[in-house]
Parts: sequence; structure tokens; C-alpha cells
Amino acid sequence: MVSVSHSSAKEFINYLRFLHENPISSIQSGPNKEFQKIHEEKIKKLNQSNEHQNVSSSHNHIAKELWESLRGILPSQIVDDLSGVIAVGALDNMSVNALCAKSVDGYIAVLINTGLMTLLNKLSKMQIASTRPGSIRYCNRAQPEDISVATLKKWNLEVCEHYRHTGKPLGPQIHLHSDAEGMHATQLNIWEMYVLSHEIGHILCGHLDSSKFVTKNPLFGMIETLEENKSHEMESEADFIGYILLREYYHKGSIRKSPNNESIKDDRGLVSILITFYNLLYLLGASESTTHPHPLDRLCNIVLNAYGEKVAETLADSYDNHGLLIKLFERPLVVKNMAIEGILSNAE
Repeated sequence: MVSVSHSSAKEFINYLRFLHENPISSIQSGPNKEFQKIHEEKIKKLNQSNEHQNVSSSHNHIAKELWESLRGILPSQIVDDLSGVIAVGALDNMSVNALCAKSVDGYIAVLINTGLMTLLNKLSKMQIASTRPGSIRYCNRAQPEDISVATLKKWNLEVCEHYRHTGKPLGPQIHLHSDAEGMHATQLNIWEMYVLSHEIGHILCGHLDSSKFVTKNPLFGMIETLEENKSHEMESEADFIGYILLREYYHKGSIRKSPNNESIKDDRGLVSILITFYNLLYLLGASESTTHPHPLDRLCNIVLNAYGEKVAETLADSYDNHGLLIKLFERPLVVKNMAIEGILSNAE
């Protein structure tokens, strides 16, 4: 593969988009008129509530907004180092969920698959609806009052199975009522931010700078690992750093106070959303491979490093005994490894 020079990160990311473009629009069914009308009403309300800002629903806009939000919690030294070097956006290619790549000029591109973003949007709506009966406002497959939890679970498996075999994010088109819509928006935002945080984790860990980890794939320009054990080590590092970034993002502006007026970060809400994310990876066919550990191992490794062995064991055992989830969340989850609190500040 011939090396191509670029004059900016924006030029590099546009080059990757052009090289790998395979629009999902060519295989997606378009929304019907009723679905589209409700969608346009939501966008109009968002524009009105954001001081006339132009709110776009494009995947590329979402990816850029995620990066701008994440930049806000990074140490200033890291922001300075990445300034002008990195570009983040969406990629219309069903062959990869997310990737980060580095050009011969040192520019970095992080891309998230539009198909994955569409898929997560669908699955989050169904997951929220299954826990909140009556929260569906519209569905193109059935009247809201006729949709049971069993039906939603069936559709969830259908969507995952289809995506696993074809890479196409097809499935029911659903709108939720406003209260459930807020829960969905929060969960989806955390899922998408974790995908981005994981890729940024690779960058902060120096994986793009090590010949042990990186090789250029002539088809996709993706990172490839050279040794299985190194690959698992790399993914675990990116998972954990990604989680630290996600945790800082999640708690920004929402730190609670303990009875003695000390700041406390209760991570139960975040961990529950992370559990649903890794459960989805499993349903989508992810398993242990030469490049990635098993989704459950990845999840438990994060929990082990953040909250200790006892919590990680309870989480692992809960997959055989669901009643243990109640025990896991019966009291606040606070990090056991206090060094975690200083990882980002130490990066300065």
C-alpha cells in the first residue's frame, strides 16, 4: 500500500472516508412519513431550546460533538498535544465498528461506524421500552399498546442477529414518549462516548506509536496487533483508560455530597449502562479472539481495576445468578483504587 501524505488531520480523515466509503443508506429502508414527521418535530424543538443553534442529527455531527465534550475533561497538556493533530468523525462502512489510524505525517483519525451508531440507537430504545411499559409513542410494526416486553426482546435478538451476519442496522422504527426519551438519550450518549473513549484510550496509551502493536491494513488502514497476548493487553489498557475518561465525563457537573459534605462519585448508574453495553457486544457475536478478550472478561477487568476483586467476582457470578445484581447495586459504587482519581491529572 503506497503511503499518502496529508497536510492536516481534516484532510487525512476525509481521505479515509473516501477510501472506505460504503454508505449504509444504500441498504437501509427509509423511514415512513409518520416516523419522519415525529423525528422532524423533535429536531425543531431541540433547535428552539438551544438558542436557535442548528441541531443536526447527522452521524458525523454526533461524532464531532462527542469529541468536543470529551476534550472538555482531558488535561490541558493532552489537549495541547492533540490540537491540530486529531480529527474525529463518522464512517459509512459496515466492515468496522470503530477505528483509529495514524498517517505518515503524524495526523490521527478516529472514526465511528454510522451503522453502529444507528444500531445502538435502535437497541437503546428497545431496552428502555422493555423496562418502562407504555413508553412507546410510535412503532412502524405494531400499535404501541400491542407491544409487549416479550415482543421487544424478540425484536432485540432479531436486530442483533441481523447486524451480526450482515452488518446492517435494520429493525423496527420506534419513537418514545418524552420521559423515556430522556433516559434513552442518556444511555445512548454514554454508549457512544465509551466507543470514542476506548479509541482515544489507544492513543493515550501510545498504541499508535508502537511497532509491536501497529501495522497498516491495506483494506481499512486499521490498527492490527502482531501478537495475541499483546493484543489482549492493548485492548484491556484501552478499555480501562477509556472507562476513566467516560467516568470523568459522566460525573462532570453531577458530583454528589456525602453526609459529611465530602464529594462522592457513585458509579452505579454508569456501571449499569456499561453492563448493558457489553451484554450487547456479546449478543452481537463478540467473543474471545486473537485481537480481543471475551466481552465479559473485558467488563470484569474494568470493574476489578476500579472497584476491587469482590465487586468483580459478584459481577461475574451474576451471569449465573441474576439475583446477585441486586447485591451489586444495593450500595454506592466508589472506586477502590484511589490512584484512578489522579491518572488524568498526572498526565499533565
